[in-house]
Amino acid sequence: MTFSIIVAAYNRKDILIEAIRKIMGTGFPKSEYEIIIGDNNSSDGTRERVEEFTRENSGKVNLKYLVETRKGNVYARHSAVKHAIGKYLVFCDDDCFVADNWLTEIDRIFRLHPEIGLLGTRIEIQWDKSAPAWMQNYQYLLGEIRGESPLVIKDSGLFVNSGSMAIPKELFEKLGGTLPEQIGGKYVGDGETGLCLKLHNLKKPIALTNDTFVYHYQLVEKNARIADIRRRFENNGIGEAYNEVYRQGVKADADANKTKNQYLWVTIKDLLRLKRSRARGNYFRYSFFKKKAEYINKFLRESNNSAGDWVLSDHYAAPDLVSSSIFVRQ
Repeated sequence: MTFSIIVAAYNRKDILIEAIRKIMGTGFPKSEYEIIIGDNNSSDGTRERVEEFTRENSGKVNLKYLVETRKGNVYARHSAVKHAIGKYLVFCDDDCFVADNWLTEIDRIFRLHPEIGLLGTRIEIQWDKSAPAWMQNYQYLLGEIRGESPLVIKDSGLFVNSGSMAIPKELFEKLGGTLPEQIGGKYVGDGETGLCLKLHNLKKPIALTNDTFVYHYQLVEKNARIADIRRRFENNGIGEAYNEVYRQGVKADADANKTKNQYLWVTIKDLLRLKRSRARGNYFRYSFFKKKAEYINKFLRESNNSAGDWVLSDHYAAPDLVSSSIFVRQ
């Protein structure tokens, strides 16, 4: 089998089913891929909805479903990977709708460039309704990504988004999978950024294609809000703090706290001058450096978090499948 498509799910039962239908509609041979849903213990009826969908589509698709009760996207994904049999793992979020040529293009690129260690695709934002104009500058925080050309391949300096990325299964397991981002509200790693950094260290090429894409579905009332964008800046600050402490060996907060105070001051000045757009941007930057400074000190007080039970190894404990369907050739 060529692909194991890993979909981590949490409390988006209707959007999840639509995302699965989009994958099934790509036209790629159904015998050459499986879809594995790792449900991170949803409470909205996701299990019942997926089991119903599995029964309705019995024999029409290779579909596996499991429930992972440990909090954290990394557990849902890694547990799904333990049930995967494809040569390549393809990661997709439960609120992403794939293009018709998604699997075909990923397959084509790996055949042309077998040296690639990780392949990401273009990601576009799809809003449920018209978003405010100011959000255009911040859609990259929602996963939006495009390459500089139809296909970019680099040994270093290129990062892709886990909302649409593919990697040889053997390589992913060798690397121990990804680090988590948040577990139960506690930030403990740098997710796909850390995965990309591991590949950079190994000089394994990373690629990004514009020739296929996914739509990342977003809700204006939830995601186009200052509070949500601030949260994303804060998480990026925490991720950078993790990288500096655990990967670069930083021993003290040299600049983040000072920079935080500078952005706070210019935010206040912009507000007094009624420069709302500039004030908003500087407020987000202040939030980034505030969390970075806080977590550099936090991580320095704690032990390294790189050896948790999320590490993908022979000893990783994954739950059994709840349901499955096997494709039957007509």
